[in-house]
Amino acid sequence: MRKESGNLSEEEQTAADEPPVTEQELLEEVVPLLDDYFVGKFILSDRAITYLLPNGQTFRFIAEEAARSDREKRASASSL
Repeated sequence: MRKESGNLSEEEQTAADEPPVTEQELLEEVVPLLDDYFVGKFILSDRAITYLLPNGQTFRFIAEEAARSDREKRASASSL
């Protein structure tokens, strides 16, 4: 649930004032973190990260911005 702007910490307000992040920018930020914590290879492509494990398994992390109505529904549900 989002706090009213008067109740935000300075750090939260700074983050709230940032321009929207694209799906690709989000993935670019996440890849180095995944690489630090997991063994295997991460391949960044358009809107996805492919994770190749040493045992041959492959997973794909897909970034897709949730629709505003979906976010609002989740926020309402979490405040119950």
